[in-house]
Parts: sequence; C-alpha cells; structure tokens
Amino acid sequence: MKSLPIFDAEAFLKVAEEKEIRHVCFDVDDTILRGQAGTRHMFYLVFGRHCSPGILFRWPYYQWMYAIGRLDYPSMVEDANRTVMGLELSFCRELGKQCFEKTIRHRLYPRAIEFIERLKKEGFRIVLNSASPEDVIAPMAHHLGVDYISTQLEVVEGRFTGKLSGTPCYGEGKVDRLQDFWGDPTFAAFSDSSSDRPLLEASALPVVIHPNKGMQKVMMEKHWKAYRF
Repeated sequence: MKSLPIFDAEAFLKVAEEKEIRHVCFDVDDTILRGQAGTRHMFYLVFGRHCSPGILFRWPYYQWMYAIGRLDYPSMVEDANRTVMGLELSFCRELGKQCFEKTIRHRLYPRAIEFIERLKKEGFRIVLNSASPEDVIAPMAHHLGVDYISTQLEVVEGRFTGKLSGTPCYGEGKVDRLQDFWGDPTFAAFSDSSSDRPLLEASALPVVIHPNKGMQKVMMEKHWKAYRF
C-alpha cells in the first residue's frame, strides 16, 4: 500500500463522543506493537534454553498447515505451546516480564502509547485483546496500565500442561471473550489483521492500523480507511 496517513487522535475522540463510545479494544501484534510479541517470546525461551530449539522449525510448519486448512487454530496453538509444557507457572510469569523488558517494550509504537495515555486521561476503558498467551500480554498491559484478554493455557498443580484452557483469543473467539469481559457495551476496535474482521465488525468504530494483505482486501469490501501509529 501507499504510505498510510498518521492516525488522528482528535478525529477519533470526536467520533467516539458522537457515538457515545467509552470502551476501546486494541489488537497487539502489528497494531500497537512493531512485530509479533509471541514470536519474540518464543525466541527468548529458546535462546534462554528454557525450551527446545525445535519449535523454531515446527512453528512455520504449523502455520502453513493452518493456512491450507489441515490444522485448526486451537490445535496449532496447542502444538506451539508445548514449549512450556511442564514449566512452573510462577517461573513462566517471571520469564514473561523479563522478555517484555528486554525484547518487546521498545517495540511499542510511541504514538500508540501516547494515544492510550490520552484515552486513559479521558476516562475510557481500554483492553488489549490478543491471541498470545497471558505470559506474553500481561506484562505489556501492566506497563500500559490497561486491562487485557489473552489466550489461556491449562495449568495443573502449578505447571503448564501445554493444552488450551477455554476459548482461544482469535477470530470470533476475540468477540466472545470480549463480551464475557465487558458485557455488551458500544466499543471501538483497532487491528491490523483480517483475522480480526469479526472484532472490527462487532465494534461501533472499527479502526484499521498497519493492515496486512488480508485486511487490505477486507478494507476494500467494507470501505474502511487505514492509518499508522
């Protein structure tokens, strides 16, 4: 795509006031963050020798199998998250904090941070809604001072089993999890990905940021505009 216009916070606030929106939902990867938090977390685990380096080869294969319809999303996520199977919950929480500070925090878009701070001052309720596991997203949400919804992994006797717990935060699942978290308020949603089409369509004010190729097609169909932070 041609160079995208910078997101206009003032214009957003004006429309939000007109639509009586007081809730804002943000996707994370490639929306408020440059790159993918989950991938950086995976590399951090591997290079810290906390899991097998084999995941770096298997993960692209899992993604390819999902793309061609040979693997459903929950199975793909469970396969990937076998990397933490058997690890203690408290240990993984600490690794998540370290990973955020060392490899993720500096990749947050400054304009996104400024906008979120503005929303907080204006009294909006804000949530990060991400497909990544809680260990990846919680430190970011705490840093930004906002709520979060993430894909949950099963824990038994204080250790991860490598299995999912509940509905993954992906596709329609993001909408279901958001409704469980907030109820049914009028909200605005920000995302880059076509996988978040259900979330954007459920919102009263969809905002496309840094659209991927799939989202570019959706934008043409829905007549949505795109911006950058």
